[in-house]
Parts: sequence; structure tokens; C-alpha cells
Amino acid sequence: MKMNTCAYWLVIFGPDDVAAGTAELACRDDIEAAMVAFTTSSPFGHALWSQNGFLGRFEMSLSRTE
Repeated sequence: MKMNTCAYWLVIFGPDDVAAGTAELACRDDIEAAMVAFTTSSPFGHALWSQNGFLGRFEMSLSRTE
């Protein structure tokens, strides 16, 4: 995994767990970055990384409201 210059970033997954892109986060600490990642919606999931390494993977199940 390539280390970014930003302190926190998300790796956005596409179909078949292939990385489709990244998004840099302007967060002060791990807690704030985790809160942003937790509330971010992506159809195939995303992983939170910091300069120190992997912090977690987040998967959102899409549901239809009836």
C-alpha cells in the first residue's frame, strides 16, 4: 500500500474488492477519522488508513426503504 502525504485516507472498493479510488480525510485524530469512515456510504465498502497503517474496513449494506 502506497503511503499518502495526508494523515488519513479511505480506499474505496469497487466490485470484487478491487480498489476503485482513494479519498483524503482532513481529520485531527484516529477517532475523528473513524467517525467519518463509519458515516461514509460506499456501495462496495471502504478501508480507513493512516500514516501508521490500516485502521479498519467499513461495509455498508444497501437497503431499500418501503
